Amino acid sequence: MIKNILITGGAGNLGRVVSEELKDRYNITLFDRTRPQDAPIPWETNLPFVLGDLTDFGDCMRGIAQAKADAVLHFGALAGPTELMPPRYQQRMR
Repeated sequence: MIKNILITGGAGNLGRVVSEELKDRYNITLFDRTRPQDAPIPWETNLPFVLGDLTDFGDCMRGIAQAKADAVLHFGALAGPTELMPPRYQQRMR
């Protein structure tokens, strides 16, 4: 039975909407490289949050472990054209 859910892209708009819909039925943990209050459209939440980078395997494993995740809802993405991203992300995307 699924009880604990990790939401990647948790600080984004989709992460916010989905977490609000699920928080009364599941234990939700948000994962993102930006805190919700620092997101382009800031928002406040009391949900557990793991600061991490999806392109870093260790961060991903730490997020899964901290959430004790039974399931992961993956909404994380790097927005925009690859050539406009910082070089460290360009290299990891190739």
